[in-house]
Amino acid sequence: MLSIVFISFIGINLERVLENQMSKILVYYIPISVMFIVIRLLKYKKFIKKVDNSSKMYINKQIESMVLYISALIMIIMGIVVLLVYNNKSLVYSTERFLILFLTFSFILILIGLILILINYNKRKVLDEVERNLIENNLKQMKDTVDVLRLQRHDYMNHLQVILLQISNGKNEDARNYILGISSDDSSGITYFSTGNSYIDAILNTKKRRALKYDIQLTACIDSLLEDIELSDSEISSILLNIIDNAIDELKKHNKDYKYIHIDVYKEEYYHNISIKNNGSIIKDKKKIFELGYSSKGINRGYGLYAIKKLLESYNCSIDVCSDDMETEFNIQVPITVNS
Repeated sequence: MLSIVFISFIGINLERVLENQMSKILVYYIPISVMFIVIRLLKYKKFIKKVDNSSKMYINKQIESMVLYISALIMIIMGIVVLLVYNNKSLVYSTERFLILFLTFSFILILIGLILILINYNKRKVLDEVERNLIENNLKQMKDTVDVLRLQRHDYMNHLQVILLQISNGKNEDARNYILGISSDDSSGITYFSTGNSYIDAILNTKKRRALKYDIQLTACIDSLLEDIELSDSEISSILLNIIDNAIDELKKHNKDYKYIHIDVYKEEYYHNISIKNNGSIIKDKKKIFELGYSSKGINRGYGLYAIKKLLESYNCSIDVCSDDMETEFNIQVPITVNS
């Protein structure tokens, strides 16, 4: 019924069209294709309502759908053209030739669509692997942080017992000297950073312990707690942990007299700025380090910076790197949320 209404609406002689078996196929094919597009669009509209701002990571799925819509639309237009030409008695043509041409173009469009779908599937598969690696890395970092906190608690209890014993024996001066000695001992379990953000504190304290093993000085100036941003605490942790770990891995290979990593976090009018500097080797190809699979650490590496860049871009953030013989700096800009 829909086919008859559609054919009559666009001015095609239905009786003439039905004389040819192949043209009958087009009569049924075009409305079915239209219904396919309408159903897909309705599903897409429902999908959009369910997804929040983080759906930017699913851009590949949207591209895949658009390819299907455009391919179906082109085939519909081509089918209508074939029917219009067939309906025009004044034109000299071969029906079979037009139909073969139509089917050939349809096959090519379907093939292109399938290839693009396969490419996007492979990309999503790689991104899933990247996400899995980041989750595993975060779990490892959390375990390291818990271990550090346990060690600190153990150290605190030992120190308190010594101080209590000295005070109980009336050796107040010895207790005082012991406390002063603890406060000046960089190797003790005392927390190095207390910024007000527990996630940042845990990251800085954990990484300072690791950096000290390689004679690397890790310092920080935290003037913003990153409270009014869309990035979650776990996502910020992933970003900081990855870049700081990369800096430590780079610096531990050097025999410099002074090796450092410095983190700055500060707020401007519209952005939070996160700067991570180190005095390791120069990065010669700054764009390539954000490519998938690029790494100077060997195989099965090179997912971190690629995933970080994709994550930041999904929140309209940016990451840039400046590097020369003296210093390398990663600078991240994170927009302040409007409702803040």
